Amino acid sequence: MKMLPTLDRTAVKDLCRVDGCRLMGRDEFELYFIGRKLGSANTLARVEKVWAELDEKRLKPDAYLKDLYKKKLKEVKEKEQVKDNGR
Repeated sequence: MKMLPTLDRTAVKDLCRVDGCRLMGRDEFELYFIGRKLGSANTLARVEKVWAELDEKRLKPDAYLKDLYKKKLKEVKEKEQVKDNGR
């Protein structure tokens, strides 16, 4: 049984050549999803909660994640400050 019997193989790229054929390890996978959550966090509480997952899961953030954390902290603090000043 084939999954996609009508697929035109000439129109599809070889994913192993395009993106590589390596599997992510558990820690790398967790860091990837923490980065996704951090990127979409829109409150200070959410940023801090997502960042706390690193300690809970005993993960060490890489430079990209550290930079993203700093950027999101600044962004949500500015957003919340503007919101507070508008009251």
